[in-house]
Amino acid sequence: MKKFYISLFICLSTALIVKANDIPNAGLGIILQKINNQILVKKVIQNSDMGINGLWGGDVITEIDGISTENLSLEEVKSKLKGAKGSKVTIKFLREEEYENFWGKKKTQFVPYQITLTRNYEIDSDFPVRVFKNGNQYNIKMNYQNQKLNCKTVYRKIKNQYNRELRCSDWNGQHLENTLNLPTEFWINLDNLIFTKYNEYALWHDSPASIVKNKNELIIAKTSTEIGKKACLEKGGKYSYDVVTGCTNCSYTLDWTKDMTKKEKEDYFRAKDFEEEYKNYLRHKWQYP
Repeated sequence: MKKFYISLFICLSTALIVKANDIPNAGLGIILQKINNQILVKKVIQNSDMGINGLWGGDVITEIDGISTENLSLEEVKSKLKGAKGSKVTIKFLREEEYENFWGKKKTQFVPYQITLTRNYEIDSDFPVRVFKNGNQYNIKMNYQNQKLNCKTVYRKIKNQYNRELRCSDWNGQHLENTLNLPTEFWINLDNLIFTKYNEYALWHDSPASIVKNKNELIIAKTSTEIGKKACLEKGGKYSYDVVTGCTNCSYTLDWTKDMTKKEKEDYFRAKDFEEEYKNYLRHKWQYP
């Protein structure tokens, strides 16, 4: 009678899935300012896609996707320029250009243009801390204590409370052993980054301390730390949860022949032996006459 060692390794993902098209995580790579009720491009960020066919510093934005900017605040204009990475936005603007009049004297005038641009510039690309959304979870890349870290929010049950923690590895995939103990202010700042990039607050917005209090976040914390544990222990298995990777592991011994009749066992092992013999035949048939 044969027994088999089974190891189930499960990486959990959150229940809420957000479509990429719904995430305003990119812009155009420009800095705006408002002067005399006009929205101007103050400067173009280095490494953005703006070039000879893009927006230039000094351009006056007059319309975004058919909506006039005349009565919009600076923040409203910024919001309309944000969108999912790879999405398009059509902009009408005025550009000051130089020309010569009839007498050869140089003058300037504002010339209207319309262009369609692709949102490819990640909003937080110049920040020392960057966030990436995956459902209700967030991955963070940051420099911390002279280390380049790739971090994720994970949950752990400590006594009767669920705690939110930040577990990190270096950018080369080497896992670090200890949880980073970060002050509440860090979670507040991280929440602000999430709002800037995705136009929504994190689940911990109202309770940024490490103890999980938000109802929806509590469901995620319980799911992350306890799913499959009861079923694993009922089978006599050994259960573990890796807070670094967010994965559960259940290992136990399974007897596939336990409920077989004598005839079924004979048929099973005969068939198994036949398959092995046939594989050997195929592997070595060139040796046969």
